[in-house]
Amino acid sequence: LFEIGGQTIQFYISRAGGICVGMFTFLSGYGLYISYNKNISYKGIFKRIYNFYKKYWLVFFIFILGGFVLGKYKFNLTQFILNLIGLEDSYNGEWWYVRLYIMLLLSYPIINKILDRYNYKFVLIISFLINIGGYGITTLSAIFNIKFRLLALLALLLGGQFLFILGVVIAKYGLFNSLNEKINIKRKTYIYLSIVTFFIIVFIEDILVIGEIAKLILIPIFVFTLVNAIKDESCL
Repeated sequence: LFEIGGQTIQFYISRAGGICVGMFTFLSGYGLYISYNKNISYKGIFKRIYNFYKKYWLVFFIFILGGFVLGKYKFNLTQFILNLIGLEDSYNGEWWYVRLYIMLLLSYPIINKILDRYNYKFVLIISFLINIGGYGITTLSAIFNIKFRLLALLALLLGGQFLFILGVVIAKYGLFNSLNEKINIKRKTYIYLSIVTFFIIVFIEDILVIGEIAKLILIPIFVFTLVNAIKDESCL
């Protein structure tokens, strides 16, 4: 259709899907608190993990069976089991998120206890800094070709927990509702803001480190503006 900065608009549209991971992480934290509040035990967490795996395994076996039939994969028992439980994504690189999601679910009761004990602003600052540290560990591991599974899992959790915790905090303290009460702007303005925020996220994605850090702040803003943009005002 046309080009921006030497790239077609189609390229940027396809890149836009990259924000879905951050949105899902944020909404997972938000949704967990709305669903369970603080009243969830590890029994409930394990039940949720089991229900998640049932859906994952359905896709997994259909996908892998097709891969074996078409000769895309050679059977290796260790590799098969590690992919089955999500510790590896050698069959499908997009399945890396499985292990992060499971670790975030397991962390949820601990996060709630921390938020009950400490001021949420302090928790978010520490979480943000830890998240950047996780990015650093991942980057250094790639540069020096360090391949320790436990280190990789730790770096993944540290570099993926901020948006999840932020989602929990916003739900727990009703921050979106409070913000809506303070800024009374028209729906049309939210539509413009969500579009602008979306494109900012897409265009900064290639900026190493800065792009990733900026998304930690911009994704919750995008969710907030988008929800207000599509909200049915007749229900207010």
